[in-house]
Amino acid sequence: MCLTSTNRLGVGTTNPSCGLHVTTNVNTTLDASGSGISYFLRTGGLVTTLGPISGVAMAIQASGAIVASGGFYATSDARRKNFFDTLDRTKIMAGLLVATPKLYRFKSQAETVPLMVGYSAQELIKNSMGGVISYIPNDSLVVEDPTVDILATEFNVDYSRMSCYIHIGLIELNSKLTTQLAAANAKITDHETRLKKLEAKLLTNLI
Repeated sequence: MCLTSTNRLGVGTTNPSCGLHVTTNVNTTLDASGSGISYFLRTGGLVTTLGPISGVAMAIQASGAIVASGGFYATSDARRKNFFDTLDRTKIMAGLLVATPKLYRFKSQAETVPLMVGYSAQELIKNSMGGVISYIPNDSLVVEDPTVDILATEFNVDYSRMSCYIHIGLIELNSKLTTQLAAANAKITDHETRLKKLEAKLLTNLI
């Protein structure tokens, strides 16, 4: 542990870059009781699932709430990413129209537990939206749908990534509306031209 002259505390580092800089971690099991947990993965975003989840590299643990006035940040700097590709907008639009939010409760929960709203991860994968899925080991899960399930692997929907798909949906809708509006305006212009010619003929005949 290191406390610098500028009041920066480092745990596992002698050169802390902020007020609290932790580089050490310990393998921990989350939600050992299986009561349900939500957490963020650096590469997977928000994950909501039932535990236990073992082998989690934990750097900071708090028994109470954590308050931050500035927010929490996950890096999205292009300089730290080595591959970019475009998403198939046609497939995503089709998927957005087929896969729908549903009400559900976990099989381990009693019927008195209020229903929650969310997606079926399998349905999203089948409809070309597998990019929003995070995969974690779970030895208790068997293959129920051989077309999509992976043995001993749990699928979790990262709802923060859904915003990217919704963004694509908005882009596609805007493109279609722009095309339709241009076609409608072209028809209006054509009708106006025809009306002007007809008016001119009528005036000529009257004179």
